[in-house]
Amino acid sequence: GNLTNLAILNVSSNRLSTLPVSFSNFSNLIYLYLDNQIVDLGTRTYANPFIFTAPIAGYGSTPIAFTNISNQGENVANTIVWNDLDTIGETLSFDFSQPITIGGANANLSGTASIEVEPLISYDLVVDSIENVVYDGTFQAVEPIVKDATSSEVLIKGIDYQVTYSG
Repeated sequence: GNLTNLAILNVSSNRLSTLPVSFSNFSNLIYLYLDNQIVDLGTRTYANPFIFTAPIAGYGSTPIAFTNISNQGENVANTIVWNDLDTIGETLSFDFSQPITIGGANANLSGTASIEVEPLISYDLVVDSIENVVYDGTFQAVEPIVKDATSSEVLIKGIDYQVTYSG
């Protein structure tokens, strides 16, 4: 059932960007291999700057290190920011590494992630109607649903657009 007697786990050279919480059941683990992951994060449209929040989930609460970020991207608090991208069909990449302990085994979940980006061509957006909110003295954040007006594709907050609140 739970593989609690598992002593060796080798998932090197796979496509892992996160590990299931159930791995914590491997209490007798003594050898763990998680290196050389190759992660394809798909294709995204972007507007400058391209902001990619928490691109790799990893395991537990240990921070993930992002290094060797292509195209002068910067790691800012688990968010990668690329400024002044001006290419069409560009593939961006970065390395990631996270130390992990499961049972008696220590390893590094590490590898390279890539994402293909296409510039946002259409700036015609549609925001679904937002319900009125009664002010009760506390901050009230309503999450809008934003879509591309041409394709009706639902855009992803923090990747395709940002929301700020004021007042």
